[in-house]
Amino acid sequence: MKLLVAFTLAILTCLMPVAAALSGYYDDPAGLCQTAGSCVCHYDNNYKIDLNPLQTSATPVFAGVVDDEASTLSYSYSPCSDFTTSSCPTSNAICQVNATSGNGISCGSTQGSYFTADADIPSEVVLVYPNGAVVNGQQLTTHVILTCDPSADPGNISVTFDSGDYTVFLNLNSKYCCPVNFTASAYSHGSSISPGTIICISFVVLLAIYFVAGTLFLKFGKGAKGRELVPNFALWASLPGLIKVSMQQKSMMLFNMQ
Repeated sequence: MKLLVAFTLAILTCLMPVAAALSGYYDDPAGLCQTAGSCVCHYDNNYKIDLNPLQTSATPVFAGVVDDEASTLSYSYSPCSDFTTSSCPTSNAICQVNATSGNGISCGSTQGSYFTADADIPSEVVLVYPNGAVVNGQQLTTHVILTCDPSADPGNISVTFDSGDYTVFLNLNSKYCCPVNFTASAYSHGSSISPGTIICISFVVLLAIYFVAGTLFLKFGKGAKGRELVPNFALWASLPGLIKVSMQQKSMMLFNMQ
């Protein structure tokens, strides 16, 4: 009986991660996303935000995005690697260009970039790029708010606002801003197939083969009908009662230990 109960519990345990993997659903990441690289941060429960798929070598991923509040200003941005342009000849991750003068300035670099939480919305992840150009004795910094959008690849940026105190605020809307599990074999929002899940999927497949093959054999080999088509029907029919008895015994043992 114990073996049968253990077998059933193993089935239920396997079905949970399988369902999660197939549906793309996972629990929310826990805690703050701690900096683990220039464009990677890790949560406490094996989740991460990884912007590395947006890596480029020499050109910005997002170029010439106009500030709606100041139409003469446009921004180019590369999350994971610094770049240079004719307007911004120095290495930078964010370049601000003034359309009137054609001049550009660096608003931040991947050197020393770090992740933090939004002051007003702690669950909102912000990637900070320091080390921008020095203007009027103040060093420019850019805060990029990361917004998860599973359908946006590579995504887009928008200028949230320029605070006027030498800090630029951008919003990055992308699937790569979505937390993913460390064990993900391919980049897809909230889904991953770990070795344990593969084992469980294989187990469920073998179980399905057992029932299908057993049913076909009983039907065509022995002429079974109705519930007799279920392999080892008596065994499976007794399973709920066996599980109930086993749980009662465990509860009694725990009660006696108190």
